[in-house]
Amino acid sequence: MIEPTTKKLSSEIFDNIKMSEVIYAEAASPGAMGSAGSVMLYIIENNKFICYISNIYENEDLFLRAEAIIRDQAYYSKYFDYEFFHYDGSMGNDVYINKNISLYIGKGYFIYHKGNEMYRIYTSSMGVFDYFVFTYCEEKQ
Repeated sequence: MIEPTTKKLSSEIFDNIKMSEVIYAEAASPGAMGSAGSVMLYIIENNKFICYISNIYENEDLFLRAEAIIRDQAYYSKYFDYEFFHYDGSMGNDVYINKNISLYIGKGYFIYHKGNEMYRIYTSSMGVFDYFVFTYCEEKQ
């Protein structure tokens, strides 16, 4: 299973990310549980699996811009062919999953399959993961 490399999201990096290539994203309001005031973007870039993170306390402008773009794409995906499905992650957290991929449930993480590879995606907190699984995933008999 391929683990992500965590990197700090900068304005320059964000400006060059194609939203269609983001696998999973989270946006957490400043008062949210877990990683409060942060944005997470999982992407495969140059054959490397990266989780980019930014937060409002280090770069308010970047956080607000990234959060707005992710939220807008998810909102407008109801009407147009944009990139994300939006899910409430509870307690101020929002989860965004690329409309063109499927994630599977692991033990405390999501799994993304691409080709013969499996990628591990962590949420910002176990509370977000548990809420998502118990709220949106059907129990299989």
